[in-house]
Amino acid sequence: MTGRSIRDMKEAVFGEKGPDPEILVHLAPFLSEPLLFRAIAIANAVPDPFQRAMILIALAGSAQLSEEKRELLVKAARNAANEISSMPERMQVLAKILPLTFGKDHLLLRGEKKWRAQPPLEASTDKERPGGSKPEKRPLIERISSFAADRDDDERSTLAREALARLQTRTVNTGFASLSQASVPLHPSSPLDPGQNYYFWLDIGPPTLCSIEATPTAIPDYIPPKARLVVAIFPFDEEIEIVPGADIGELELEEDGTAIVLRQPQQALEGIEVPEGDLLNRRLLFPVKAPQKEGAFRLRCNIYYQQILIQSRLVRAVVARDGLPREEALQSVIDYALSHTLWAEHLQSLAPHRLSILLNSNGDGTHTLSFLGAEGNDLFKDSAVIPATELKIPAENGRKGLWKVSWGEEKPWRDDGRLTYRYANRFPDRASDLKRLEEDLIFLARRGYILYNTIIDKFTRSRGKSSELARLMLNPGMVQIAIRDSPTQILPASLFYDYPLDTQADGYKICEAFLAALQSSMPLHQAACFTGQCPHSRRDANGNPDGYICPSGFWGYRHSLGFPPSLADGMDVPTEIPMDEGPRMVVGAATNLDRLDDHMRALREIRRDAVWNYSEKRMEIIHNLQKEKGRTHLIYFYCHGGITANNLPYLQVGDGTGSDFIDGSNLRAYEINWDGPQPLVFINGCHTTALDPEKVINLVADFVSAGSAGVVGTETTIFEPLACSFAEACLSYFLKEKCSIGDAIRMARLKLLGEYNPLGLVYTPFVLPSLHVRESVSNSPQRDRGRERREMESPGSPIE
Repeated sequence: MTGRSIRDMKEAVFGEKGPDPEILVHLAPFLSEPLLFRAIAIANAVPDPFQRAMILIALAGSAQLSEEKRELLVKAARNAANEISSMPERMQVLAKILPLTFGKDHLLLRGEKKWRAQPPLEASTDKERPGGSKPEKRPLIERISSFAADRDDDERSTLAREALARLQTRTVNTGFASLSQASVPLHPSSPLDPGQNYYFWLDIGPPTLCSIEATPTAIPDYIPPKARLVVAIFPFDEEIEIVPGADIGELELEEDGTAIVLRQPQQALEGIEVPEGDLLNRRLLFPVKAPQKEGAFRLRCNIYYQQILIQSRLVRAVVARDGLPREEALQSVIDYALSHTLWAEHLQSLAPHRLSILLNSNGDGTHTLSFLGAEGNDLFKDSAVIPATELKIPAENGRKGLWKVSWGEEKPWRDDGRLTYRYANRFPDRASDLKRLEEDLIFLARRGYILYNTIIDKFTRSRGKSSELARLMLNPGMVQIAIRDSPTQILPASLFYDYPLDTQADGYKICEAFLAALQSSMPLHQAACFTGQCPHSRRDANGNPDGYICPSGFWGYRHSLGFPPSLADGMDVPTEIPMDEGPRMVVGAATNLDRLDDHMRALREIRRDAVWNYSEKRMEIIHNLQKEKGRTHLIYFYCHGGITANNLPYLQVGDGTGSDFIDGSNLRAYEINWDGPQPLVFINGCHTTALDPEKVINLVADFVSAGSAGVVGTETTIFEPLACSFAEACLSYFLKEKCSIGDAIRMARLKLLGEYNPLGLVYTPFVLPSLHVRESVSNSPQRDRGRERREMESPGSPIE
């Protein structure tokens, strides 16, 4: 390379035109200080993680670098690799990192079909592994080569990819140990002895030989430090016993990917043998007791960050008197996860929540509710087992209450001309509007209190704890209701009413403070009632309900709720939707909706710089979803819907006379998926019958597994006036005001309430409530000048 060409390359990188990442990779070996450090600064600012990683790796090979600086660059490259969604690109980066870290990264392969992570290969230890073999000390590459020697090229390639993917990771490890030998984990094939005391343990660090994790959860090696995790265990009735007061521990993630113990669960106990040494600093130890009888028994282990349930594990243990080894006698399975990596930088982007609720079916006709909430440094944690029928009936009655308020009957909507939407129009006088609203709020409050009482009574088991939870939930906050795969029950949590209420009493009045705010020009979210200061949130001087009802008693009006579904292995819940130049939208519509044109016009006014991809035809919508992969921020359906003969939900677009149906399987068939940005899906299914949340969750799961950020749906059949008003308000708060989706939904509910309509409560956000849009480029004249060009990309607009 000539001196002139080197100067030209330097000018290309450091000149006024800015860096070219590809050129920077080739230039790296020729750079010396201070250009080398300027190049590092440029590399760290490259947005594409694959390009950033390749540049950092190239710079790490410079002879001008100290070993300390080289190690930092390698760590930054690993960090970038963890952001890469394309597996081939990620493997390419990891393969280039490997030579730079050889001698430090190791992996042990055990068995021909299953990978099991164990201590480093070159570690010196005299302990024998199960079966009597001593640990091998050969380097990683030699070990992989010999292990795969008798396999064909495809199998060797697969083994190599898996090995590279597991390099430089840390995992969540769990297991059991005896109280007398807490530092010696029981082997996964060892059953528990009936009636005996044990430790259930959890740590985060190098993969542990005797971890009982069915699928070890890999954590990136380079993680920003100091993210704090709360770990809590929950019992099942008459199964593995836990010790009250010794069921919560706390960990702090460190720079090296491990975690240190901030609080041990057993610190409140006396008389229990506690191990000494470093074990207490790196491993949480929960005292538990096996049942007296034989069989397979369970406990639940949840990991929280900022009161957000991040991972939930179902821990199973065989209890047997004979003590004979059994395959998978001890096993821990993740059945709910918002983050599989526990990457601290990602966790720290999550907004704090006030409460997390996990509702899961136990497979025996019961459901378990696990709660964890916090106010300040005080944690509130408990669980309850509720028969499915006891939960199902109040939940159905709550939805039937919404039916009655919507169309006057506690029966499903019938499109036969006999029923009408009760809130289609305002009355000529405000007094009539107010009378209808008061009657409906009182009716819904009775239903909501019965639903709340069903859950809380079982859960708290005491008036003191009920009051404690009520105090915790008095002030507005974000609430997560965790949704596992294919749940048999979804809580209509927006209907929870938790102010003291006698459901059999007559003569209830509406809160005068709310009425004053309603009749003023004040936005309701600023009113005292909706900031935790309602005068009727507590009992009267005699400890009785005071005869008033306030809409701030409903969780849907007071809190920002979210029902984020569990994510597939390897995925982390998105916390934001990045937008570079305004929102890009895919819109699908049914043409036989009366307000279609006006509604589309109103949505366009929210963000005039939005790029629209609009269609009323099934295949055009699917094509738009394909075309906009990797660019879409919002997918909006203004349509109908239904259930097939096979009980699968679908959306109906077009004129309603054909079979323009879109169902979840279409996403896989047409390879529609998103890895960035991950769009929000909003389903406004007008006049849609039979799509209750338990059925629509299958459609939600398909969109989430395809990589969407989440789905906004409805609890019941809705009608055009409600659909238009709610969507226009919600999307304005979300896209224009930059509110989180949980806050946007709450604000839209309150806006409708301010218009004397309580039915904003029917919307259900199957998404993390803190999800929000982030614009990296502010509005500018250049963007406005480009609006006309971008809108030309929008085919088939209904607006002439």
